[in-house]
Amino acid sequence: MKKKFMTFLCLVTLIVPCAILLVACGEPKVIGFSVYLNGNIVSSENSKIEIDYGDEFSLDDHLLVKANFDNGTQTELKSSEYSIQGLPKEILANESGYKIKISYSNFSPVEVTLVVHRKEISTENLVWDYTSPFTYSGEEKSVHLTNLPSGINVTYEGNTGVDSGEYVAVASLSSVDDNFVVSQSTLRLDWKIVKANPSYELPTNLTGYVGDSLSTVTLPENFTWENKEQVISNGAQTYLATYTPDDTANYNIISNISISVMGEKREPTYSPLDTLEATYGDKLEDIIFPLDNGGVWSWKDEGTTLVGNVGERHFVAIFTPNDTERYEVIEVQVTINVLPKEVLKPTLSGTYVYTGQEQTANLVNFDEDIMNVTGHLQTNANVEGYVVLVSLKDKENYVWEGNSTDDLRIIWKIVKANPSYELPTNLMGYVGDNLSTVTLPKNFTWENGEQVISNGEQI
Repeated sequence: MKKKFMTFLCLVTLIVPCAILLVACGEPKVIGFSVYLNGNIVSSENSKIEIDYGDEFSLDDHLLVKANFDNGTQTELKSSEYSIQGLPKEILANESGYKIKISYSNFSPVEVTLVVHRKEISTENLVWDYTSPFTYSGEEKSVHLTNLPSGINVTYEGNTGVDSGEYVAVASLSSVDDNFVVSQSTLRLDWKIVKANPSYELPTNLTGYVGDSLSTVTLPENFTWENKEQVISNGAQTYLATYTPDDTANYNIISNISISVMGEKREPTYSPLDTLEATYGDKLEDIIFPLDNGGVWSWKDEGTTLVGNVGERHFVAIFTPNDTERYEVIEVQVTINVLPKEVLKPTLSGTYVYTGQEQTANLVNFDEDIMNVTGHLQTNANVEGYVVLVSLKDKENYVWEGNSTDDLRIIWKIVKANPSYELPTNLMGYVGDNLSTVTLPKNFTWENGEQVISNGEQI
């Protein structure tokens, strides 16, 4: 408080003498006025006020007007003491500026320029609605700016596309209101539509021959084998293929597609078998196949299987090719012409002499399993002979040599036996008599009873 009081005394001490001096000298005369802009006197270098549209503005905040006196002093003028022309009631953006004249008394006015810049609308927060490449779908794709503040017009170039490719979108920004201006008038974006993966159906039920190349297996349209020279293996195997769409501009070529192919063996080629021949009673293993350079023949039921009755019979043969990796082992029906079996005709063996007992004719080559016989058992001697009938039990499957099935007639005899006897002894007769005079024992007779007995012992 004491300090403030002392300051006041000092001011009073200075002012009072000056006032006395002015009164003594007379009133100073105004010789003009000066305008100060933002603290500095208005000049060609300092005559412009710059604001942004919408800013709070008062000219008094920028101007200071002073009256100039002939004694070299100045007095600040009140706003009511000078006039201002050219300042509109509504201040709009004006880049060339408003020409404002400050007039005081009858002195020449001082001109300043009020430049009102368009207010900047920031584009800092504008974001493209694009985060990653689009995938081709045949439909239009587009990119746009988001977070657009009100009052901005946007026009686009290159922001739409259908086909795959690289695009450059350009957004041209402008203010709806001329009092505003965007901070960045053009925004660019590099964006893409990438190729899509085509849809396709995997081929099925594909077959090929073992050992052939994949080029022999036809794929559906747009598919190709990645290695068409690859050799087909036996059974179901997978191989790699490529799918090439018709529209390669917008669709990817898909590689390394696994496709299943059933590897099948070919049927082998072989020399056709003519009708084979066999004899009744043969087994299949007895029949020899003709040679075939492409493989080996065998019977499916080889072993103890008989060929069957006379006539055409059918059996299954197996052909095993030399190359079983590429060719199938196949079964083939074979016709066998079964011929009747020729058997030797029985013949009589030996001589038969009466014995008083039943005798059996000994027939060579007689087989009781396949032959019947009658008349072969006899007892009595018979000069004219007996008839043995030999017939085949199965005349369909057996024949005699010479291809006959007629019954055989074999004549056999039991001849008389020589009797046993004792020679008569001590027989005597008279010389000159006939032998008929000499009596023989029973059962003996002289072959020539008229023969004359000679002298001495005679036979």
